[in-house]
Amino acid sequence: MRITVQYETLLKRAAGTGSEVVDVDVDGPQDVRDVILQIAGRRGDPLQSLLVDAAGEVRSSVLIFIGDGQVSLSDSRPICEGDVLTLMSPISGG
Repeated sequence: MRITVQYETLLKRAAGTGSEVVDVDVDGPQDVRDVILQIAGRRGDPLQSLLVDAAGEVRSSVLIFIGDGQVSLSDSRPICEGDVLTLMSPISGG
């Protein structure tokens, strides 16, 4: 299955690109968590360290959007062919 992944904020720099088309391995429906772990595993550091914690879980601080809607890691909506997945690290400051 092919999806587009857009990286924003610090993730853009770590990925070395703002956007890419990714072939996701599919053995049944893939949820957001599974897809992010696949992407992080393929890309390695430094992107992986920003997306995945020491326990191998997606960091809860990562902001995730499918299309125009924000989703959470517990969202059961599967990723579908042609979806646009946007990943963003939180921004802080004043």
